[in-house]
Amino acid sequence: MPHRKDIRLKNYDYSRNGAYFVTICTKHKQHYFWDYSKPVGGDAHIAPNINENNNITTPLPFELSNIGRILKRHIENINGIKKYVIMPNHIHLIIKIENDYTNHDGAMWASPPTQSLPKLIRSLKILVTKEAGFSPWQRNYYDHIIRNDKELSRIWQYIESNPENWENDELFINENIKKEK
Repeated sequence: MPHRKDIRLKNYDYSRNGAYFVTICTKHKQHYFWDYSKPVGGDAHIAPNINENNNITTPLPFELSNIGRILKRHIENINGIKKYVIMPNHIHLIIKIENDYTNHDGAMWASPPTQSLPKLIRSLKILVTKEAGFSPWQRNYYDHIIRNDKELSRIWQYIESNPENWENDELFINENIKKEK
């Protein structure tokens, strides 16, 4: 059995207060999150247009699929989500972890549970999987520790423009999507 490489930063405490950029992809980069049969206007999820040859061309908004709506609801319930975008086969998130490490005097004081990035991502994947009835997720996820405001601004803009730049995205896969008639 092949050994998978751990992609987390060695000896880093992912429960430390800070901002994190996270990308989670679907298994085999399948397009689970957009419903290409339902173009809409003004939605935040802008998908490319599909011409008569099933080639993806100019951006056109599409509704989220049922799984996409499930995912959106669970993302919006995560404490600390600052920005996100749901793409056809992946999501991008900026998560800010703010654990309360203050010393509370008194023997009976219970501290709030500590949030950590791996726990948040695991919970999101489990909740979506249970409600969808199958796991749409690849095994791991990509994370980046956001170290300063300049980096935060650059990543924020990347998330903001990701739907419009879908054709140029490294995760872009043209599945020859067929429009439902």
